[in-house]
Amino acid sequence: MRIYLTGAGGFIGSYIVRALLGAGHKVRCLLRNTSAAALPDDPRVERVTGDVTRPDSLRKTMTG
Repeated sequence: MRIYLTGAGGFIGSYIVRALLGAGHKVRCLLRNTSAAALPDDPRVERVTGDVTRPDSLRKTMTG
């Protein structure tokens, strides 16, 4: 399953990403352009830049 996760760059979000990968999922992570996320280097992790307060940026990152 492909999962879209907001907040992946935060402390809890990064652990959620690892748990989802451990369960065999692919994860598209929404990150702010200022985020210094420590996400796993895994081909199942896709990083996209956006902001939950800007709906236009969400639409672009949710396509596909």
